[in-house]
Amino acid sequence: MKTIQTIYSDCRKRRVIIFQREDGSFGFDEEHFSEEPLEVAWLQAGYDSHCDTAERAMVEAHGRVGWLAEGRDDHAA
Repeated sequence: MKTIQTIYSDCRKRRVIIFQREDGSFGFDEEHFSEEPLEVAWLQAGYDSHCDTAERAMVEAHGRVGWLAEGRDDHAA
């Protein structure tokens, strides 16, 4: 899997990752950062998508991820 783009919230505790799979399809994951002592890691929110382009994956992410859809807290890295 290859990361195409990572978009972080202002607080940097949430992010959306647009990626490309080995088979050429694209998708996205939403993750949140856990500061729990036994975790301290990025945890997946559970989205699964299969898109034919990175642009389509981004549109789908904007439609399904609340903070991203509202156009707030997003900064591309």
